[in-house]
Amino acid sequence: MRLLKLSLDNWRGVAALAVEFSEGVTLIEGPNEIGKSSIVEAVRMLFNELDSSKKYLVKAIKPVDQDIGSHVEVEVKSGKYHFIYSKTFNKTTQTSLNVLAPSKKQLTGREAHETVEKMLDETVDMALWEALLVDQGEKVALANIQDSAGLAKALDKAASSTATGSDETGLYEAVKNEYERYFTLKTGKSRFSAEETAYDKAGVALEAAQKAVAEVETTAEAHHRSAAEVLRIKAELPELKDKVTDYEKVWQAVKSLKDIVEAKNKECVATQSIQQVALDAQSTRQSLIDDIMTGQDKVDEARKKQEPLQEKTDKLKGQSGNAQLVIADWRTKVKAARINFDLAQEDQRHVRNLEALDKEKNRLKQLGDISEKKKSSVQVLGSIKINDATMERLREAESRLAIARGTRNTAAFNISVTAETKFVLELDGEEVSLRESEVVTRNVASQLRMRLPGITTIEITPSQSVAELQEEAEDAEEALGYVMSPLGVNNLKEAVIANEQRADAQRDVDRLKAREEEILQGDSVEEIEQAVSSYEAKCDRYVNQRQSQQGLPESVADASKRVSNAKSDLSSPESALEAAQERADTLRENYGKQDSQLRIMQQTLAGLAAALTDKKGRLDKARSNDSDGKLDERAAKANAGVMKLEKEAVSLEEKLSESSPDSTEALLKNSGDVYERATSDLISEEQNLAVLADRLQQAQADGRFEEMETAERNLEESQRTFELIQRRAEAIELLWKTLNEHRDTIREAYVKPLKEAIERLGKIVFGSEFEVEIGDDWTILTRTLHGKTLPFDYLSIGAKEQLGILARLAAAQIVAKHGGAPLIIDDALGFSDPSRLEKIGAAIAAAGEHCQIIILTCTPGRFTHVGKAEVVRL
Repeated sequence: MRLLKLSLDNWRGVAALAVEFSEGVTLIEGPNEIGKSSIVEAVRMLFNELDSSKKYLVKAIKPVDQDIGSHVEVEVKSGKYHFIYSKTFNKTTQTSLNVLAPSKKQLTGREAHETVEKMLDETVDMALWEALLVDQGEKVALANIQDSAGLAKALDKAASSTATGSDETGLYEAVKNEYERYFTLKTGKSRFSAEETAYDKAGVALEAAQKAVAEVETTAEAHHRSAAEVLRIKAELPELKDKVTDYEKVWQAVKSLKDIVEAKNKECVATQSIQQVALDAQSTRQSLIDDIMTGQDKVDEARKKQEPLQEKTDKLKGQSGNAQLVIADWRTKVKAARINFDLAQEDQRHVRNLEALDKEKNRLKQLGDISEKKKSSVQVLGSIKINDATMERLREAESRLAIARGTRNTAAFNISVTAETKFVLELDGEEVSLRESEVVTRNVASQLRMRLPGITTIEITPSQSVAELQEEAEDAEEALGYVMSPLGVNNLKEAVIANEQRADAQRDVDRLKAREEEILQGDSVEEIEQAVSSYEAKCDRYVNQRQSQQGLPESVADASKRVSNAKSDLSSPESALEAAQERADTLRENYGKQDSQLRIMQQTLAGLAAALTDKKGRLDKARSNDSDGKLDERAAKANAGVMKLEKEAVSLEEKLSESSPDSTEALLKNSGDVYERATSDLISEEQNLAVLADRLQQAQADGRFEEMETAERNLEESQRTFELIQRRAEAIELLWKTLNEHRDTIREAYVKPLKEAIERLGKIVFGSEFEVEIGDDWTILTRTLHGKTLPFDYLSIGAKEQLGILARLAAAQIVAKHGGAPLIIDDALGFSDPSRLEKIGAAIAAAGEHCQIIILTCTPGRFTHVGKAEVVRL
């Protein structure tokens, strides 16, 4: 579709407006409130709204001060159609259509509206038309072009793939509907779970019936085994009872012999206890004697070791005391040197504070000088009303006047009057005295009145075109005066001088501000003043509090030298003190170790002596009760008694061993356990036999076999139903996935030509390293520039706006080959810098060679760089 002409009458604040559009780029310029946006609104309303509409947006176009209709008329070429279409809204409503091609006809009213809708639906992708439109005041976001059928077809051809026609679309919808019979569209969850559940339940029911029948068979087998077991146990019980009686008689004989052996062993143990007491007393006496002899040796040896350790400890104690006196002397010397070093450091800080104070005062003085100079330059700026913008308007007005005067002078004619004698002449009321042969010449661009007093009056009127050119020259002169009047200048030269003075003053202000920032270094004047006050207070306080009689350093270097000398004077005694301290610590540590060893040895000797005395006392006391010979006699007697009893016990043990008491007892116990288990098993089997018989009787009456046959039939039927639905579902699922994979492949192919078109235009704006990533919905996901990739949402407002325009240009350019729709941009690119505007202007111009672009703006300079644009100024 191409818009050729448009006219508006009584549309909001627009009384009358007519615009012709070029095939490429049309740039419509004009100030705000002049009706640029009304052009977009009128075209939309013409195509979308009936003339009888009572919507608020239709009522809003009516002029507020007149009760008249709002009229719009557009000449359009769309595909094979060429027509003129007009509507009048709100007052004396009407719709008119004049079709010029392919065949002429005129229609009115609703029929005209519907005919235009039909022609546009046939030839124009209206979804793309709306998506490409950029309204005034709206941020230029990415165009929502994914629903554009026209763009899809164009991209499909650009990608050399087969376009999806109505037959394929119908097939896709049919498959989709069939898929939704068996699965949910979003999650893919099956919709035939009821049949699957019925199949599972039938299987469970058959399994339960089969289990019930199997239980009957198992019960019958168990009943037969239980009956046989009862008969077997009853036959074995008498024999088992006789074996218990026989084993009991043998055990009683063995038990009697065992009691005799136990009695003899107890007697032997008692005698062994007596023997052990005698032996223990004998052993304790001898151990005590041995300990006394060993203890005496240890005491003697400890006394010999203690003597040299005592001498060494006394010597270390004396050396440690002398070391402490040396430390005290060096500490006194270090204290004096440190006081001198601290004073040197304080003096150094004081001198540095004085230096910092001078520096801050100098900064304040420099800032004061800059402030005075800056104030003078600001006054110059305030006195000059001219700037680059007003200079541009002044140059334009001067150029217009020069052009008007030149055109007028070219079209006008000259008249000359030559005096043959001296006389007086009036030209337009001006008295001119001429001498003989003198000539007066006038350029006649407007009416000239020439009078010879007392003789005649002559009026000379130029042609109408010259008069009009004169009026234009006068208008241009008046416009130049209108521009110069508020600026306080009389001509362009004065304005240029004033503008240069303003620029110089501005540069001085900028330079002084930069110097001011350099001096401030992030501080404020108040902070510098506070620093001066702080340094002055510190310096005064230090001078008042300083107690040394030594004079202050004359400079920072002098102060640093004093600190260095004082530090050197402090280093020597500190090193000596440190060495003395280390020696004293070593002596103290050695003395501590020696003294600790001496104390331990003294305590050990005291302990050994005390233990020896205690053991001697216990030995004397024990011998007073029982002599050593008496203890030996008692031990020998106990040994003889134990030997006799042990011999008798061995003889009885051998006799008991021959009768195998453990085997006899085990056989007796096992025969009793066997008889008890057989009795218990008989009772349990008889009870189990009764229970099994009852189960068999109940199973014969509850129809378990019939239930199993019914469950088998139900399973077969539900299995057939489920498998049939499952096969259909698997087939439609495979078909659905295949169709979607095919659509995704085509959609990915669509993205490539759109991506290439955007990048081709984008490289004009951003350079050769510009790339974009396009999503399946044909929107820009990321932008890559100089190797750095950023998501679209992370870009600046200006970059987003530029990419939005480029995407629209690319889409419009692609679709233009197949009819397409005009791209209308209403007052966009307000966030773009001048250098970027120049390049995006070139991109718009490049796209304009293939599609129709209409740009409306209130800022003419913004689109200066759109080449070959036809400019319409309102």
